[in-house]
Amino acid sequence: MPDGFAFTFRGVDGVLREYVFEPATDGGHIRIDYRQMAGEWVPVGREPVEDVNLECANSVATGE
Repeated sequence: MPDGFAFTFRGVDGVLREYVFEPATDGGHIRIDYRQMAGEWVPVGREPVEDVNLECANSVATGE
């Protein structure tokens, strides 16, 4: 996967969140967790992940 991808969702607490998966320089990806606070996207966490699979209704996006 040459580029990263993101998805946005609203939690049961009403907070808008976004998870961004960016390719890491040493393989795998970095997941960055953003939360919308006062109209701004604020990064609140990050972690390295080995691979990413996003299943959709009609397709699957895979990053390894």
